[in-house]
Amino acid sequence: MTRRGKTYRVWTRVAGIGLVLGLGLFLLHIYRQGERPDNASAALAAYEQKDWPKAADLARARLKAAASDVDALRILARASIRMGRDPAGITIYNDRLSTENMQPEDFFLLGWTLIRQGNEELAVKVWSKTAQESLDHPELLLSLANLLARQQHLDEATDLAQRLARIPGWESAGSLLMGTNRMSLEDYDGAAEALQHGLERDPDARKAPLNSSVYRKLLARSLLILVRPTEADRWLEPLLRSEQASPDPEASWLASRSALQQGQLDRARVELAKSGTYRADNPLVPEPSPYAGSARCTPCHTEISKAHAQARHARSFHHGAELLSLPRPQGPLTDPDDPTVTHTFEQEGEKLRVRTKIEDRIFHTFVDYALGTTDRCVTMIGRDGDGGYRALRRSYFHEAKESGWGRTSGDAGSPDKVENARGQLIHVRDGVVRCLYCHVTNPRAFRDPDRDGPGPEAADAGIGCERCHGPGAHHIAVAETDFPDRAIVNVGTASAEAVTIQCRTCHIVGNASEIQNRREEPIWVRSPGATMTFSRCYNESDGALSCLTCHDPHRDADRSPAFYERKCLECHSTVGAIPGAAANQPRLKASSGPERNSKARPTASVCKVNPAHGCLSCHMPKVRIPVLHTSLTDHYIRAHREK
Repeated sequence: MTRRGKTYRVWTRVAGIGLVLGLGLFLLHIYRQGERPDNASAALAAYEQKDWPKAADLARARLKAAASDVDALRILARASIRMGRDPAGITIYNDRLSTENMQPEDFFLLGWTLIRQGNEELAVKVWSKTAQESLDHPELLLSLANLLARQQHLDEATDLAQRLARIPGWESAGSLLMGTNRMSLEDYDGAAEALQHGLERDPDARKAPLNSSVYRKLLARSLLILVRPTEADRWLEPLLRSEQASPDPEASWLASRSALQQGQLDRARVELAKSGTYRADNPLVPEPSPYAGSARCTPCHTEISKAHAQARHARSFHHGAELLSLPRPQGPLTDPDDPTVTHTFEQEGEKLRVRTKIEDRIFHTFVDYALGTTDRCVTMIGRDGDGGYRALRRSYFHEAKESGWGRTSGDAGSPDKVENARGQLIHVRDGVVRCLYCHVTNPRAFRDPDRDGPGPEAADAGIGCERCHGPGAHHIAVAETDFPDRAIVNVGTASAEAVTIQCRTCHIVGNASEIQNRREEPIWVRSPGATMTFSRCYNESDGALSCLTCHDPHRDADRSPAFYERKCLECHSTVGAIPGAAANQPRLKASSGPERNSKARPTASVCKVNPAHGCLSCHMPKVRIPVLHTSLTDHYIRAHREK
């Protein structure tokens, strides 16, 4: 071959290589353009990998070329909120994306922005609507279930947890969440089953909201309540290993209770010593034990038991044969809204029945429970023909000047005439009538007793000892031994804040956040557990003021204004302001916020209007509640200047 021919072949080969390289570079350029700034796929991939900054950068790059690209806008809004830049994300949703272009992930993130703004109520609405209308979104279900559980909507939270447990990869988190809710519902069998299932699927609880050790201790607690101590030991064992750098005080405390149930007092002492100050730090945590019933408390606590038996706490719940001895009208009562509708109380054997006549239709309600005391007000709760629970339309009231039957409190009425006349439906939580939670020791003792079998606490008259002191079986087991822990809740050792939180569990009517936002409204006088905490007296007392400052839960509230004025003047007076008041030295410290621990704090103020008496009429006046036919004390302590 000639030299010229060889040269030609070389250049042909070079040209071919160049063409291939050029074509490759061109294709690579097209590929990169397609994967990076010219569409949102790379941004979406980065978002799914939880690389929020990269996702945002790629979305912005795409939007420079196509400002209305919906996918890129969504990714930028989502990544912004994930990085805590809520205003940027909300602006995109409000100004550049329509609702039709939003997906469950977008509504989930919008809910989080609402929560960070303090608007949990609207977040629940957004998430609930999304959960109803869309395919399951695990993070949304998890967050909504947690939020509803915190608001005590435990049935709804448990339903969401069940949905979560059906999503592949989220089975453990859903089961653990379900078990936590079951614990709050005092369904310990259900809790133990769900928690065990969740931990067996994922011992590390990687997608659950809490650490796995929390779920192990919850499971052990539920097993101990069910008196299954050896099973509890199995789940506590990893938390008790000596090689652990930081021993778990709560786990050791639970282990001491397991040992008590097994009659191993020496081991119980050892584990109790390891728990350190757990009980002192958590004085209101109930014992993980069965109930014993108030009757077991009487032999040792005779005086206080007798006093409690006469108090309203023990007299505000009636069921069974007691219902027949309550006041009832002699003839038909007309409906408070429609005089053509009548309600007639009739005894049928050992039961009390109410017959409601609406035109030519008859509805029957069999009374199961009655709430309240006959010297004030009694409302009856019955089961209708559909199996639902209802508050009867008329309640009995008693005042000094009159007594009779008035409209039931809380019955706001319904636009449907028949539904309205049948009475307000009562919320049932996991098979338990909601109002029982504040009128008995253990509401589950009245949940289908034929199936579950009532415990000894079911014999309590209303609220028994164990409602506030917790189940007492462990206490009885150690009462006559030298065990260093009395194994019972001692409310008197708790902080003022903890005591108030415990009391407000029942002494509150309405949503806490709504009361907080509308605290001046007279209707909230029925919620002293919340309104007292708005008061300067409470917030500036350095933990000295609680419900127990003025009230003994074992006895009815004192009716003497002078009794409460003495309580006020123990702090808000100068020495000698009232005769014989040696303890009247000002002791409350007026401070709040970052200055709370300052050494230079003023003492409690002394009233300039009347420093010796008349405190209640101005600062805690009585407020008339017409529907209850009574007046209640306003516990939001402040100057009512109109008084």
